Amino acid sequence: MWPVIVILLVTASIFFIEVPKLKRDRKKKEIVYVCVLLAAGSAASIMEARGADLPNPADLIQAFYAPINNWLTKTFYS
Repeated sequence: MWPVIVILLVTASIFFIEVPKLKRDRKKKEIVYVCVLLAAGSAASIMEARGADLPNPADLIQAFYAPINNWLTKTFYS
């Protein structure tokens, strides 16, 4: 419970520090980017703090490049 509260407090403090600066400079796209990325990061952090089993991004990268690796291995090391 405490880690979730800390994550929410840090998220709120980042939001209240960054968004007023961006509003003052009239940077609407950047406000959207900050909000989306902050929400995604906060959601992932909260899920991790609650014990959810999140996928590792390196597994996706490895699955994507595995056929290329196999082809290169067969081509140059056979």
